[in-house]
Amino acid sequence: MQTLPATAATTNEVLGLRAVDGVLHLSLDEKASFEALRKCLRDTFSATPDRFRGKNARLEFGTRPIDLFDLRRLTHVLKDEFGVHVTGLYCDQQALLRYAERELKLRVYPSLPQVESEPLPEEDPEPAEDSTPVHDDDPETAAPFDAGSRVLSIPHGLRSGQVIHYTGDVAIYGDVNPGAEIVAGGTILVLGALKGMVHAGSNGDDDAIVIAFDLRPTQLRIGRRIAFPTDSPNRAVGVYSPQIAWVRDETIHIEPYRGKLPQ
Repeated sequence: MQTLPATAATTNEVLGLRAVDGVLHLSLDEKASFEALRKCLRDTFSATPDRFRGKNARLEFGTRPIDLFDLRRLTHVLKDEFGVHVTGLYCDQQALLRYAERELKLRVYPSLPQVESEPLPEEDPEPAEDSTPVHDDDPETAAPFDAGSRVLSIPHGLRSGQVIHYTGDVAIYGDVNPGAEIVAGGTILVLGALKGMVHAGSNGDDDAIVIAFDLRPTQLRIGRRIAFPTDSPNRAVGVYSPQIAWVRDETIHIEPYRGKLPQ
């Protein structure tokens, strides 16, 4: 193992750099923000921009929660600006389990305990007398659609021409570029810049919402409502301003997202 000297004053504060068997290991401070980590990466590698070009690297997260959007931002800085390819990630087992649960929408267990199996319950030969059949093709008796029960998670942005149709909620980890389109039966969440066309609540649900880090769609629809948001002339390039769009009094309202949903 080879420990490399720090190349910037901020390196020792939030970033540790060492080489193990020819692979760079970057230890990330668990309490530092991703913005601080990204700045430190640039400061460290800019001092000798070609020194590590073509090298492989692994990120050491420790117990820090895994955030796919911020993780991709760090890997893109290393690859696009300095030619360093991130090939692995070290993290705490609990952080990995929490990430898997968040992405799969299922409770994840480390292993199945060795216990004696119970016999399977016997199948009822006939339905109960008071049971009432439900016919999905009958609009009077069809079960209500619960958009929140299903989520489509896409771990990357959408390019122009890409179209997503889904009956539940949709979460995008990246930018939705102009020319891309999302049509969801439920809510739409974009962890990036939303600059394409989106239609939340496409089954007529006016209670659906749209949230994005940077809300600048070419067209925005919620249920039966439609809006064409205009870009702010004072918006700084690269500065995120999370916003939420929702229907109130038959009109789509767009306002800053402050960590809670509209009542």
